[in-house]
Amino acid sequence: MTKIHRELLETIVELEAVNLDSAYGFQLNVPQMSEKLEEYFATSLNVTLTLCTSPPTKEPQISSAPSLRSRCATPTMCLRDPGVPPTPSQWAPLHFGDDLLSVLDKGGTLCISSAASLTLGAFTAPIYEIYKVGDQHPHWRDGLNVLGALASTVS
Repeated sequence: MTKIHRELLETIVELEAVNLDSAYGFQLNVPQMSEKLEEYFATSLNVTLTLCTSPPTKEPQISSAPSLRSRCATPTMCLRDPGVPPTPSQWAPLHFGDDLLSVLDKGGTLCISSAASLTLGAFTAPIYEIYKVGDQHPHWRDGLNVLGALASTVS
């Protein structure tokens, strides 16, 4: 991913990079994972990565929305990596899809990887529940629909 990140970073004049930890916020080693990501960006890309912590619960409290929104509404690059929890259920009540669109509206870059990229569509599969928990009844969930909103602005 270093080459891809470098190519993305070349297009950004003023950089404020943010790591959205909700992708792995359910794990016990959140501080260590955040530290590894920050170290990778500092060492390999010469970028200071700021942590944007999301609520650690499956259903976030709306009272936590202002700090999450204010932190993530201004960056020029949002990194959503790694991990695969049910982020639509975490982000939808906070209207976080709108915040991601605002990053793009301001000329920013979103770097969404792995199964997390599924959450950007209108619908998503519950990857975490299927892969880790062994849900025997796969089904579709509502996604953040960032791609749909983005497509309507392009056409």
